[in-house]
Amino acid sequence: MMSAKVVSLSAVVSAAAEGVPPERSPVEITAGLLRGRWTTLVIWHLFWGEKRFYQLLRETEGISRRALAHELEELERLEIVERRVRHLGPAKVQYALTPLGESLKLVVGAMYEWGLRVRHRLPAGGFVPRPSGPSSPDSTSPDSRSSL
Repeated sequence: MMSAKVVSLSAVVSAAAEGVPPERSPVEITAGLLRGRWTTLVIWHLFWGEKRFYQLLRETEGISRRALAHELEELERLEIVERRVRHLGPAKVQYALTPLGESLKLVVGAMYEWGLRVRHRLPAGGFVPRPSGPSSPDSTSPDSRSSL
């Protein structure tokens, strides 16, 4: 079991004042990993077992072959996905989650559950980010926060 390192806010502020860069937060690390448009969907489809490239292409609606190839290469580089080549007859390439990829089930599962709870509140096309700038309300003001 991994132990979490607890850092007080005052320690972060003190380190910043001394010019020491703060450690990336666990949320920032996870969000950075899942930031790609297709990343979470590719991982989601692999939760149900290993798949061939064209299976993933069919299941991930809207993704191009090039984007899927890039996504799989990146996930393989990050050791989230494993590329398996079977040499029984013609070579057969399949993709599967590594144990590290499997560990994302709780995160992506929580995203799924949250989406189920709030999807009726979103516009028909899904989430549409508000434009930022002087004409949009301050995202930190209490009036602009959603009660999702």
